[in-house]
Amino acid sequence: MNYVPVAVVTGATRGIGKAIVSKLSQEGLSCVMIGSTEQSISEIKPQEHLHFVNPFQRHRALAIDLSKWPQWTANCRGKFAGINFESDSIDKIHKGHYRILPKVNELFWDTPRTHYYMSLLVNCAGIAQHSLSLRSSSDQIARIMNLNFASCVSLCNMATKQMVKTVRLDLEKKHCIPKYVSPCIINMSSILGEPQMTIPGTTVYSASKAALTQYTRVLTQETMTWGIRAESLSPGLVTGTDMTNEMGSTAKEQLVDTLIGLPTHTPEEIANKVWQIYLGENN
Repeated sequence: MNYVPVAVVTGATRGIGKAIVSKLSQEGLSCVMIGSTEQSISEIKPQEHLHFVNPFQRHRALAIDLSKWPQWTANCRGKFAGINFESDSIDKIHKGHYRILPKVNELFWDTPRTHYYMSLLVNCAGIAQHSLSLRSSSDQIARIMNLNFASCVSLCNMATKQMVKTVRLDLEKKHCIPKYVSPCIINMSSILGEPQMTIPGTTVYSASKAALTQYTRVLTQETMTWGIRAESLSPGLVTGTDMTNEMGSTAKEQLVDTLIGLPTHTPEEIANKVWQIYLGENN
């Protein structure tokens, strides 16, 4: 039996999420990518976005609007519009409807000789704030909190249930492709969630990221008993991403001024950091 690790990555169609999927697939993991719309996942190009470095790799893209929480969770046992990528050949790309995570006895792309198991969750999807708190509507506040925090919690809970099964499996580690790594959850927070960062125009966004950071700290204590790791990343200014471009102009200017002298990051650097954490090399 061959055992193949699967990573679930949200916000995977652009920016940091896209770079993370590219890195993980290049290292041999199979990826389930979550984008907000059917249009966004239809723009995934295997030759640019994904890699196939071993014959067991499969990839899947799903269209789920995580800002519509908790509505989307009611369908978590149902199926979402998606695309299966079995190779970078156009003949091996199939549209259909698939589950986020498999039900019991239905594990991703299993065959009689290959078992695909949940190994990594990266919550990367997020939305910026466009105005001062006073000018933020209830719908805007709900969208930020739902996408940046609440949906992350639901996905962590779903992933943990699958990862507990992974830990309990009597994996023949010599048959793991590329290799066995203990299950891991990585939540993408932000430097704006740190207590010392107080930039007008980022109130709700900062609160959502602070909540995610604290949630992950406590989650680590809950999951370590089962051999599951959880960690958050709080990058500073990441160049070339829509998240930064979508910030309000005043907030963006103050953020840049505040972070003068501190290192900036590229999406590829963040992706490399995610890979190091997954391998347990975060030292």
